[in-house]
Amino acid sequence: MTIIREHIRLLVLILIFFILFATSLACVLLTPSSETEETTFLRSSATLTAVADTHTETPVGVLDSTVAEETIRISEDRRRLAHTRMEGAQYFLVMDQFEYGPFDGIGEDIVIFSPDGQRMAYVFYEGDDIYIVIDEEVEGPYQAYGGLTFSPDSQHYAYRASHGDHEHIVVDGIEQQSYDQVDNPHFSPNSQRILYSARDGDAWFTVLDGEEGKRYEDLGVNLNGFSPDSKRYAVIASKHGKSMVVVDGTEGKAYDAWGGLLVFTPDSKHVVYGASRGEKWFLIIDEEEIGPYEYVAQGHPIFSPDGKRIAYLAGDGEEFYYYIDGKEEGPYDPAGAIVFSPDSQRVVYIALDGEEWFVILDGERI
Repeated sequence: MTIIREHIRLLVLILIFFILFATSLACVLLTPSSETEETTFLRSSATLTAVADTHTETPVGVLDSTVAEETIRISEDRRRLAHTRMEGAQYFLVMDQFEYGPFDGIGEDIVIFSPDGQRMAYVFYEGDDIYIVIDEEVEGPYQAYGGLTFSPDSQHYAYRASHGDHEHIVVDGIEQQSYDQVDNPHFSPNSQRILYSARDGDAWFTVLDGEEGKRYEDLGVNLNGFSPDSKRYAVIASKHGKSMVVVDGTEGKAYDAWGGLLVFTPDSKHVVYGASRGEKWFLIIDEEEIGPYEYVAQGHPIFSPDGKRIAYLAGDGEEFYYYIDGKEEGPYDPAGAIVFSPDSQRVVYIALDGEEWFVILDGERI
């Protein structure tokens, strides 16, 4: 009963904090819009129909009960719907109430919609040949493909493809330089730049906006390779058995292993990553080591919305410590998620001390 009461107390404290916190945000104005439209899905044993709550939308599709639900794809704006069906050994793509096909096969993504929902792409197979369709324009044939993606602004697309033994990236229908191997392409947040890794022989290198970088034994382009302002980039490289972070083409310190973390701060000014030397782990901010620790929690560090504050959870043995703006708090037993306020002025998390859970607000138990 004591544990149950403590959990109830914890939930009540968290609820009180967020209610008080939300009411203090004078800078945030939530205005309901009469133009907001929410799409819902009504299921029955015979049909799955998409309709709009406001009844001012045209239904995006009516699905026969024989349609396999795992093939259904819906655009982010919820205004377009696609799925596949089979007839004998042939495949058909049904999208926006139009049918495409027959094909020998359809790519596992079924269809990829652009972020704004206005464009679409899909892949189909004819014998051993692979074709990519972008807005009903057919590209190919290829022997392999992957990484098909639209830019954040929906204006560009890219994917990797191969003719025989060589691979290349295709950007807006234009085949780029061929290499022995290429990795998936990544668009910058502003949609104006593209980054990927490529291999010639035993050497890996970045290709940024068509320019090749320095050669390494191995190279990984992180999903967050670009900074938020799109002006900078960072990748993980291997040389002589060591791992290092390469930021804007400049190599950092060599470590025994990379910790799976590589991010820019929200203001794009700093790079943060985790790495190990021996059995000890470090958090590195612009080449300044913080630590060592036995481990740094996955998903950390966490930045405040304005990018000026940093928090992370690290441990030594069975004890956990929170580090907020360089100040140590703890030790605690298992600790919970940490949250910065939208104005970046306050920070809250939950922690267990012995058998009692606490809410920690700005370093003080409440």
